[in-house]
Amino acid sequence: VAAEEDKFFPKSTQVSIEEIPADTVAGILCVEKDSDPDTLKQVLSLGLPLKKFIVLSQIGVDAREDDWKLKLNPFLKLDKWAQIENTLKECADLYNFDYTILRVGGLQGGPYYDTNRDFQTALEERIFDADVKGAVLKEGDQPNGKTGRDVAAQCLIECLRQPDAANKVLSLTSVKIFREDGVGCSVDNALELGPAGKNRPRCVNTPTQDEWKKAFNKALP
Repeated sequence: VAAEEDKFFPKSTQVSIEEIPADTVAGILCVEKDSDPDTLKQVLSLGLPLKKFIVLSQIGVDAREDDWKLKLNPFLKLDKWAQIENTLKECADLYNFDYTILRVGGLQGGPYYDTNRDFQTALEERIFDADVKGAVLKEGDQPNGKTGRDVAAQCLIECLRQPDAANKVLSLTSVKIFREDGVGCSVDNALELGPAGKNRPRCVNTPTQDEWKKAFNKALP
């Protein structure tokens, strides 16, 4: 439990593994593959004193009905993500808690640069995060792109802090060139990770607290 707010988690945050404390007031569902809507419904109906729940989703949910390539893409499974989003909204209305949905593009980078360790060595020779100069946060969907895992993880936590993010659908992408509609990523290696292969330093860029505030102000004016 965090006694006071640190650079990542809000005050009184408790990290639990494979269990859900009975006094949970806020939660984040962050999985890279589509989850089961029925399982999510079961969790949200446990009688927890929830005030806010956040779900990671996939960019393209809104656009799938007008783009058959998106809808039929077997890797995106946008219909399944749409079911998860709708389940969250229905439960939030039924059990009277706030929700935030954060849609991301293809996830890249992170502490291991890929969840499949077989590709780790190859990916460390071409680190996606090294070229990231900014992040773009929008309300609703935005054109598909890539999203750094570190940036996505921080944004999910920031959604807990930002009251204006309540009952909103947001989307987040990483960009290699700073854009006026986005914010910079001025923090290098916030997790203080050790060197990568061949003793190369990690170059994982994420926004500062002030930059996150600007990002939410731009997305939710």
